[in-house]
Amino acid sequence: MSEKCKIDYSNEACQKIKRDDGLVMTTIRRYTFRDFVDAIEAKYSNMRAYTVLGHEDELSFTYSLLAKKVRSSSQYLLDLGIKKGDRVCIFAESSPMWMIFYLALTCIGAIAVPILPGFSGKDAAVAMQDSNCKAICAQRKTYESVQDYVKENKLLVFRMEDLFHIPSEIAEKIGSEYTFENAPGRDITRTTANIKELQEIELDESDIASIIYTSGTTGASKGVVLTHMNLLRNADRAVFAYAISSPGWRVLSILPMSHVYEFSLGHLLTLMSGFEIYFLGRPVAVSILLPALKSVRPNVMMTVPLIIEKVYKAAVAPLITNGGKYEKL
Repeated sequence: MSEKCKIDYSNEACQKIKRDDGLVMTTIRRYTFRDFVDAIEAKYSNMRAYTVLGHEDELSFTYSLLAKKVRSSSQYLLDLGIKKGDRVCIFAESSPMWMIFYLALTCIGAIAVPILPGFSGKDAAVAMQDSNCKAICAQRKTYESVQDYVKENKLLVFRMEDLFHIPSEIAEKIGSEYTFENAPGRDITRTTANIKELQEIELDESDIASIIYTSGTTGASKGVVLTHMNLLRNADRAVFAYAISSPGWRVLSILPMSHVYEFSLGHLLTLMSGFEIYFLGRPVAVSILLPALKSVRPNVMMTVPLIIEKVYKAAVAPLITNGGKYEKL
């Protein structure tokens, strides 16, 4: 850790790096997720990275704590036998734990397979089979939809809500002796990380980081293969779009992190910039979103037209169609 801290991760230093391909860096020194974690920790250590609204006491993470949990989780996964190139499914709603688990995988060269939480169990199983997943990290409702596939294929099981590994002998009894949310397990974020061992795992910018499954328009879902560089280069260059921003800007995250738009711009870019990211902690609805906007007062929010349309119909349209001053304007 001491050697890492001696490295200059400032944007100015990153932009001076000479590469054989001529690319100019912006916020990190190499386009790998390990370097990404090292860089954001070095630059924004004690600033707040993630908070879940309504759970501020137990679900609020500084950049330093985020990095620590990532390394601890990486070590646990490594000790469990997950190695570079192994595919692991992430099938859950967005949360800080989602990002911790994703980074823990990619920092040891494993491949994350994010699946949209709205996928049916059948579609999710197709993605898991197609990608040849070795393990799954899920939450209660998503796990229940694929538990038959998980048991039949003897996948390792991780619970997203608390990042517990549920041992195989326990996972086999879920649905009979145990419920998923109450099954005993081991907290993967409390392992003592062997920094030297983790750093010895070779990562290349061209290594696969994710296989992302999109909703299939002509049949089954398609797996899109993305490298460390694909994802991090996009986010790194997009930082220029926020040239007037500054660390501490607030972001309200409402879209699935399993979608590359939200993941790369709503999280990678914003963490590179030192922003504070807030989650609703529940499914998006106008009745929840509007109070959250007032509470967080975000500088940035990634969204899609459907959500804005719902907000317009619920909160804007009534004001301009009631015959009052707004309608006249």
